[in-house]
Amino acid sequence: MTIKRITFVQEMLKFMGLEGRLHLEWISSAEAQKFARVVTDFTEKIRRLGQSPLAAIQDQERERRNHGYHKAG
Repeated sequence: MTIKRITFVQEMLKFMGLEGRLHLEWISSAEAQKFARVVTDFTEKIRRLGQSPLAAIQDQERERRNHGYHKAG
């Protein structure tokens, strides 16, 4: 069931332009080195992907509001 849900969420993220920003890995509590490696690798991947496309949209909206027309109140 978990794999089905992850696959569904990955497809939603792909549709939103956020492909590759979700990762599932089965790790035992006895696998500390594997955990550290997986987290480090995924963190590097996210850094390579750069800023979220959604953040760029938010930045544009903030810029529009800050420099747009303001009604006198």
